[in-house]
Amino acid sequence: MFTNTALLLYTQTQSEKSVPIEKRVPTSLNFTFLGNPGTGKTSVARLFGKLLHELKVRKSNAFIETTGEELVREGADFAKDRIKDAMGGVLFIDEAQSLDPANSKEGRSIVTQLLTVAENHRTEISIIIAGYKDEIEDGLFSSASHFDVFLQNTVS
Repeated sequence: MFTNTALLLYTQTQSEKSVPIEKRVPTSLNFTFLGNPGTGKTSVARLFGKLLHELKVRKSNAFIETTGEELVREGADFAKDRIKDAMGGVLFIDEAQSLDPANSKEGRSIVTQLLTVAENHRTEISIIIAGYKDEIEDGLFSSASHFDVFLQNTVS
């Protein structure tokens, strides 16, 4: 499935090059990688980050890794710093189900930040969230967080 997603991304970037810059509609390049433990979500995300940079979709090869648990534990300012560090490249959030916006005030705040950045800086950063299929779909995406926008580009 990674190959199909990579091919689709390549095709999309090539077709966008033929459209004058002033007429291009910025594409949101945020992704969800779903799978069981040990299925290579992190490894694939790293490769995918390199691909985004090599296709010149992202200006930087920055690939900032964190976890949902770390973001919640360290708080909104820490999340803001990780986002800033990833600007131009990729922010990868493993075990994103730990953000738990339905039951965590801190998680809700961080999800709000991520959604704002994903919308307002869509040409400057890609956010990849990863986690276990059931926990992401039944928890993070089912909440009132509107985080389901990441379902548009799901690799499982």
